[in-house]
Amino acid sequence: MFQLLLNLFPQELVFHGAIQACFDTTLNAKDSKKVPGIQKWDNHSGNADAGDYIVGHHWGVLGIIGSFKNQFICFLISFRLITCKSANCQ
Repeated sequence: MFQLLLNLFPQELVFHGAIQACFDTTLNAKDSKKVPGIQKWDNHSGNADAGDYIVGHHWGVLGIIGSFKNQFICFLISFRLITCKSANCQ
């Protein structure tokens, strides 16, 4: 997918001689602890009413950024559930 995007949009994906990428981590809060992959994460929001922790999934998303008609678009390359275990197969 990455090579296909580079071949289709070589001018739109290269800025100052380099390909720009972004990595974002997102916490998705869940109400149940019975769903596979659910974990407890510290709440760093600064909102005392939200509680000390969040129960949910933690996702990491990787994409490359392109410029099309003065707008920036991020193409999803990969995403992964962050498990905080020594191996993701655990």
